[in-house]
Amino acid sequence: MNARTWWPAMAMAGMAAACSVAHADDTAPPDTDPRWRGQVGLSAAATSGNTDSTTLLLNLDLNLKRPDDKTSVVGHVNEGRTRNDAGDRETSAARWDLTGQYDHDLNADWFGFSRLGFEHDRVTDLSLRTLVAAGLGYHVIKGPKHTFDVSAGLSYTDSRWKVATTIDDQTGRHFTSVGLLLAEESSHELTDNVTFKQRLEAYPGLTGAKSRLLRFNASLNVAMTKALSLSVGLVNNYDGNAAEGRKKNDAALFTGVNLKVGG
Repeated sequence: MNARTWWPAMAMAGMAAACSVAHADDTAPPDTDPRWRGQVGLSAAATSGNTDSTTLLLNLDLNLKRPDDKTSVVGHVNEGRTRNDAGDRETSAARWDLTGQYDHDLNADWFGFSRLGFEHDRVTDLSLRTLVAAGLGYHVIKGPKHTFDVSAGLSYTDSRWKVATTIDDQTGRHFTSVGLLLAEESSHELTDNVTFKQRLEAYPGLTGAKSRLLRFNASLNVAMTKALSLSVGLVNNYDGNAAEGRKKNDAALFTGVNLKVGG
C-alpha cells in the first residue's frame, strides 16, 4: 500500500460517509454539561510457532465540546517485537504520536483551528517530529448523530533524525518545512451502540525539506456495556521523507477494548 493508492481511496471513503448522512439534522443540541469525553483503548496480539511476535497498541481519543469551541486530544503508542531466525528478538514497531487541536466557531458554518502534534519512531530513526498548523474549516454536516468537517491551513514541520538522511539532495539530521494542511474528518452514530470515526490529513511541503506526510485514522466501536466497547481500527502513516532504507508507509490494523471516559 502506498500514498498513490490509499490516499484517493480514503478520501472517497470519507466523502461517501458524509454523503450517506447528508439528510441528518444540521443543528446539534447544546451540551449542557461540557466536560472531557472520549475513550482510552488497548489492543494486543501474540503469535508463536513459525512466527513469534508480540504487538501492543494504546490509543487515546478525548475531546471537550462547548457551545462555540472544541478541544481534541488524540494519541497512539504502538510497540512490537518479533523473533528472527537466529532466535533474537527484534523491534518491529516502536512509534508514538500525540496531537492536540482547538476549534473555535466563527459562525454556524465556519471555524478557525490551531493544531500541535508530536511524533517519534525508533524503527525509522525519527527522534522527534513537531507539526504546527492553523487555518479555517467548514462544517459540512453538524448534527447530533453525524458530523463532517473539511479544513485547510498553513503548517510548519520540524523533523529531527537519529542518523543522517538525505532529503531533496540535502543530507543532515534536522529538516524544517513550511507547507499546507488539508484535512477532512467525520463521526457517525450508526446505531445506539455502534459509532464510526475517521480523519484523513495531508501535509504537502512548499519550502525547505518539503514534507510529504499523509495521516489516516479510522475506528468502528461497538458498545458492550456503558463503560466498555469493542473497537476495530486502522492507523496509517505515510512519510515521503523517511530515512534511506526505511519504508515510507506504516500501517496498523487493530482490534481491542476501549474504556469510555466522561460518561
